[in-house]
Amino acid sequence: MTMTPAVRSGQAQVLRRAAVRATLAPSVHNTQPWRFVISRGVLEIRADWTRKLQVLDPSGRQLLISCGSSVALGHGDGVRTLIR
Repeated sequence: MTMTPAVRSGQAQVLRRAAVRATLAPSVHNTQPWRFVISRGVLEIRADWTRKLQVLDPSGRQLLISCGSSVALGHGDGVRTLIR
């Protein structure tokens, strides 16, 4: 999942704010199974598969739903969302 900002000044600050908002998202058993990477004007939210709950979520479905909720909360301030 990648978030790209609209063209504006203070791009890095906008992306940092989006990342901070995204960390507040609810996640399966509060595992917070995501990692954030900011580079080249892009905020990437990556699933952290090492935080997958082997017994409760063997398919990783809830992990991906948790990542989706972080994307939803990170969206704003002219940030455009692209999901790959």
